[in-house]
Amino acid sequence: YMLKEGGTFLRAAEQRMLPGRADQLGSFATDAATVMRRYYLGRTIVSAVVAGVVALAALAMGLPMVPTLAIVTFVGGYIPYIGAFIGGLLAVVVAIAEEGLGAGVLILVVVLVANLLVENMVDPHVTGRTLRIHPLVVLLVTTVGGVLGGLIGLMLAVPMTVIGVRAVRYLRAAFG
Repeated sequence: YMLKEGGTFLRAAEQRMLPGRADQLGSFATDAATVMRRYYLGRTIVSAVVAGVVALAALAMGLPMVPTLAIVTFVGGYIPYIGAFIGGLLAVVVAIAEEGLGAGVLILVVVLVANLLVENMVDPHVTGRTLRIHPLVVLLVTTVGGVLGGLIGLMLAVPMTVIGVRAVRYLRAAFG
């Protein structure tokens, strides 16, 4: 609904605002949308890196369906920490089916190393840069979001935290 009717909703809300406050609301809504876009840009970069590593390993091992394995790993990467690992498990199953247990263990190691290194070392920096927040905040907020909100909490904790901090700034500027 927000993608389709977001503009209509924002205009209706602005009409109900006090004179001079409508511009602030519009500015905040634009800022919040930018945060969401930038967060998912960072997630896309991280997902692409992990999927690329898994695809290269699968290709080097001669596994079939490499594009499918890459796509599943890439899409799974939109869920921080666990998504790319779960997506990478398809590569493990394919490796076991095609090449045996040894190949399955090898691709599992690749999936784990790629996921752990990228998600814990690269992702906080990429997300931190795209949203202009400290990488440690990204790690902590994502962890708390996952504990409190499950999968949805993992996916939305960081952008909602940034939007919340910016909302406080807008409110202070407007009323403080």
